[in-house]
Parts: sequence; C-alpha cells; structure tokens
Amino acid sequence: MPHIATPPWADALGVILLHSVWEGALLAGLLRLALGVLDATAARARYAAACLCLAAMVIVPGLTFAVTRDVVTLPTVATIVPTSAPAASAGTEHRVIARDGTSPAAVVAPVRVRLPAAPVARLRPLLPVLAFGWLAGVTLLALRLVGGWGLTRRLARRDVVVPPLQWRARFEDVARAMRIRQPVRLLCSSRIGAPMLVGCWRPLVLLPVSALAGLPPWQVELLLRHELAHVQRLDPWVNLLQHVAELLLFHHPAVRWVSARIREEREHCCDDAVAAVAGTRPYVRALVAMAELRAITAATAPHGALGADGGELLGRVQRLLGEPPSRVGAATARPVALRERAALGALLILAVAISGWWMSASPVRIMPAVAVEPMPAPLVASCGPAAARASTTLCVPLGERVAALLRDRGVDGSVLVQDVGTGALVAYAEATPGRTGRLTERRTPGSIWKLSLAAIWLEQGLGDRRVACPAQLDIAGLTIRHWGAPAVAMTVDEVLVTSCNTAAALMALTLRDRLGVAGMRAALRRLGFPVEPVTDGRATTREHDFWAPSSTTWQRAMAPRVASLRMPARDDATAWAQLALGQRVELTPFHIARFLQAIANDGMMRHPTVARGPAPGARPMRRLVSPETAQRLQAAMRRVVTDGTARDVAATLTDARWSLGGKTATIPSHVGVGHDGWFAGVLFDERRMPRYVVVVQVLGRGRGGGIAATVAAELTRAIGGTSTPRHPRPLPHVS
Repeated sequence: MPHIATPPWADALGVILLHSVWEGALLAGLLRLALGVLDATAARARYAAACLCLAAMVIVPGLTFAVTRDVVTLPTVATIVPTSAPAASAGTEHRVIARDGTSPAAVVAPVRVRLPAAPVARLRPLLPVLAFGWLAGVTLLALRLVGGWGLTRRLARRDVVVPPLQWRARFEDVARAMRIRQPVRLLCSSRIGAPMLVGCWRPLVLLPVSALAGLPPWQVELLLRHELAHVQRLDPWVNLLQHVAELLLFHHPAVRWVSARIREEREHCCDDAVAAVAGTRPYVRALVAMAELRAITAATAPHGALGADGGELLGRVQRLLGEPPSRVGAATARPVALRERAALGALLILAVAISGWWMSASPVRIMPAVAVEPMPAPLVASCGPAAARASTTLCVPLGERVAALLRDRGVDGSVLVQDVGTGALVAYAEATPGRTGRLTERRTPGSIWKLSLAAIWLEQGLGDRRVACPAQLDIAGLTIRHWGAPAVAMTVDEVLVTSCNTAAALMALTLRDRLGVAGMRAALRRLGFPVEPVTDGRATTREHDFWAPSSTTWQRAMAPRVASLRMPARDDATAWAQLALGQRVELTPFHIARFLQAIANDGMMRHPTVARGPAPGARPMRRLVSPETAQRLQAAMRRVVTDGTARDVAATLTDARWSLGGKTATIPSHVGVGHDGWFAGVLFDERRMPRYVVVVQVLGRGRGGGIAATVAAELTRAIGGTSTPRHPRPLPHVS
C-alpha cells in the first residue's frame, strides 16, 4: 500500500529528532559525571560544562544526520514509495511514481537514510508524525514565549518610577567599578518582590520599591551588584540562547535538567562575585532579607528575566556558607508543568529575538509617583589657578575659612580636612596663631573610639545581635552611666547614635570573651591602631612613617606623636570597660582622620599625603573593614547628626546641599576647666557620596562635642554650598 505523500524535510527532521533522544541522554550523562567530579565551589567551571552540554545537544543531532546521509534533491512532482527490490543495509531505495499513477521507466537516485535495516520499516512512517508534532509544539511554545516577553516589556514600562538621585549615582558608581561599559538603566517597580534584570541590548535593572523602604542601603547595593554581575558576564544573551535551545529540544527531559543546572550555576557565579567583594555572611543576610520581602509581596520574576531570587535560595545559602546541601526544595525536585513541554518552531526563533530587542531597545515611559526637581550643582570652585602649580594639595582659601570658624567662636583647638578618595590633606588649622602642635599631640578620643569598637563588632558578624543599654552598669567597682534613655536592647547602630556607654562596655566584654586578648589585638592592628603602650622614653617620639613616601617634608615637620593603646589583661573587666570608652587610648587628630578615611572609602585606607599627583613608590591601599561594615558605619554616623547626639546641628544644615555624618565626644578638659570636645565626621555630597573627612578638636569649652559638631556643620555648608548662601561667594575646595 502506498504511503501518504510527505515532504522530504519531514523525514530528515524526524531522523534528527530520533538522534537527539539518545545523543541528548548520553550528553546529559556525561555532564552528570563531570558535575560529580567538579567541586561544588567551582561555579564557573560547572557553568561552562553545562552550557557546552546544552550547545552540544542542539548541534550534535544535526551534525550526525549531515554526516550519515547523501543529500539528494527529489522531484517536487513525485511521491516516494519503496521499490520491490531488496534494500541494502546502508539504506532503502525508492523509485518515483508520477501523480497520475503511471510509473516512469527510470529510477532516480535514492535518498539514503542510514538507519538499521530492521526498524526502518517500522520507524519510517513515524518520521513525518514526529516532525509535524514537533512543529506544532514549537508553535505553541513560541506564542507562549512571545507572550512572556510581552509581559516582561509591560513590566518594564508600567508602574515604574525613577529611583532617588543618590541611588542612581551609587548604581552608576558600582557599574563603573565593575568595568561595565554597556549602559544599564535602574528603575523602581511596585510589581516585583526582588531585583531583576531584563533586556539584552539595553539591559534594565528593576528594583522593588519595597526594598528601598524595607532593606538597609548596604543590602540593596549587594543585590544590585548581583544583577550587574549578570550584565558583566553577558548572562542576558546566554539566557536568550538558552530559551531557544529549550524550545528546540522541548521534547527531551534531559534538556530541562541541563537548563536547570545552567540557571543554578549562573546564580552561583554571581553569588561568588558579590561575596568576593562584600563577604559571605553579609551577602547571605541580604539574600535572606530579600526572600522575606519576596514572601510578603508574593512576586516572582517573569519569563525571560534574570531575577535576584533566581535559583533555589536554600541551596545557594548553604553553598555560600559551606554547609551540606538540603534536598528539600531542590531545583531538581520541582515539577515541570505540562504546558512547558511545548516548544518554539524554527520559523519563529527570529521573531522571538526581534521581540526581545524591541522590548529592551524601546523607550521606557517613566511615571514618577512625585515630581522630582533635579538637585543643582554645589556652590564650589577650585582653589584658583595657582592650585595646579602648587607643590601640595593644601587649599589656602579653605584653610583660612577653617581658621576663621575657630577664631569666630574663640575656641582653642584644631581642624583638619582630608580627601576621602585620595587621602590628600586639603586643609588644616590650629586655633591660636603661634601655638602649634594641636594636630600632632595625643589625646583621649572618648566616644569616638566607639566607632572602632563597632567596626570590630560588625566584622565579627555580630551586627544583628542586640545589646542592653542600662542607665547604670557596675563592673568590678567601676560605675558606668548612660545619660540618655535606657533601653532593654539595641543594635550596634543605635549604640553609636545614642552613644550608650553601658552598651559599649558590654560590647567590649563580649568581644573579649569571643576573641580573647590576642584576637582583639589582631583586630585593632587591622584597623591601623597600635596595641602597645607608649613608655615615658617614647612619649615625644613621632611617627615619621605616618605620611605617604612622597610627603618627605611632612614626615619631618608634621609627623604625629606615636599613638598609644594599653591592652588590658583578660581578667581585668574594669580595664576592658574603660577601653570601650576610649580611656586607655591616646590618638592624634591625624590618626582619627586616617581611620575615618577608610570608613568613608568603603573600608580601603590610603596613606595620607600632601603631594599633588601620583606618588612614586606610594604604598598600596589597605583594607581595614569590609564594604558592608564601612557602609553601615556611614549610615550610623549620618543618624548621629539627624537623630543622635549631634542632632542640635540640624538647624545649621537645613539649607546645606551637602550632608554630614559623624561621632561626637565630650570628655573632661585636660586643663580642668570645662570639657574637651571632638567631632569626627564625613562630608557627603548631594548624591550622598562621601567626599571629605573632617576632624574637629575643641579644648576647654563647656559643651565640648557640641561646639565641635557646630564647626563641622558650618564647614559642610561652606564646602558644599547652600541653597540660600550666607556668604556672597562659595568656599573653594579641591576635588
């Protein structure tokens, strides 16, 4: 009985599909063996192996068919039926029957399909069925995929708002630091529960609105780093090709398993990239916080988007922490919906790519929730034409303004201003002309030392632990009082904001029990502080290697006195409490500024310098704390000015374009009259980026730290400018 006429490409496609079954299973088995050999932490190697396996699954069946057949063009007016002649084992011969049923005399060259002779007769009638069934499934999934891209495009256009200016600036700075040259946009959406990346040609990162309100800024930045890591690795393009491969081989269960491994290892690669910069435990806390927000919003990433909630969260966290993986909720145990067994046809692959380009390249309609007026540029200028020819980084007009701030208040003390990014000393002044040495002399830092204690606390992963803040604490005969409102428990951030002395003492005792004397000594040395007391013979010794090598003149003229830190014995609880309050420490303003420069520079310390331009043989930057610790301390210092012990200066900063964060300290005067005061802070520009460190020391005035904070606030207005400036001309500064 003659067979129904079928086009020759249907037979060829059917053979390719048959090849793909056994070859795909073989390739998946090889991948399984490779993943078993590769270490679980080698995410990049595992990702590359999975991608190569999926690409081979697409290419190898076609290559197999191409090398095992003779390509022959058949007449378009013919129907092919088997001849009565016996077929060779290498293939089956066919002759041409005309449409009118007559048989021509000649037999045309045969189409040879190298299948085993026995199953040919049974499988050949199924080849067209397989081909047309595959095309039907591909067509259905093509429509689904196009619809998914349409939903993604709609998600990127509706209910989106422009993020705050400081977040756009920070996002751009992170992308620049990651050396991402491709423009990447950032928008906020109320329809998602976690950050996600959409688009290929013009990638767009969508940030949930709830994240800005519900997560600390440092956690949000880590999640954004994860999305930028996808862009850096060209994952959107790989993801697009992966969708095409899944559609072409939708009929093979092993393809879905391989694709799941690609997505899993892709997230692991980005997790490793973020953890390498920010640390494992802070990034894990950010992932958990994101999962909690996602559970609240019940939002997931649309089809075709790369979300920060991609992959199995429990497995990702366990992998980062080095714990054995749990099989509960593993990606391999997820059921696959029946509708995902349809696939995309070859004729619609181009249409899918064009639709993805159309979504990512089309302009986004921004619908802001409120009208945002662009922030004008700060009223600042350079130090004048002579600055470029000057041999130092000092700005003379700025130094004169700093001296005037002290002189107008009639205080004795000193002020210095240091650039965050370069470590350059920009300005300094001492209150009384002719009286020098204020900047190089050692004094007790008081509550400013709590910043160092908080840094060690956060570096030990104790950021979420709460500490009691009683009104009074008795430790081995020593009575410590907190003059603010007591609290049953508070975070380390609140300890800094309220400057709780009793909580700081309890933190020091906790660190003693956790680290011991040797561990605490190592932690303090990492922060750049000495751990040995200065004997009487070294009381006047100067630290000549404090400045960068290019600052040879300053190494002689302005080298600070050697700092002193007396390490207590383990069983001396009173001394540990005194250490927490800075009573066993003596530092110069230069030492305090160097530490704050590292905190403002995301944990990286530059050696101070006054040399203009790159310094030959300069020491490399040194990491004191992790970026997340530095950013959390920055946020706490900002709260000190807005809600804490320095909130009295808020009125001074009302119309200032720049903002201020810092820590105050008020201690008994060294001359027995009034109080000495400190303010160690950071000046943030209008994008909330740290620009300058300012350290103010006031000696012998009643309010102590309050006077010092006021001087720093006036300096913030002078450097950054104001919307209604008090001075006719802005204060010059160097960038």
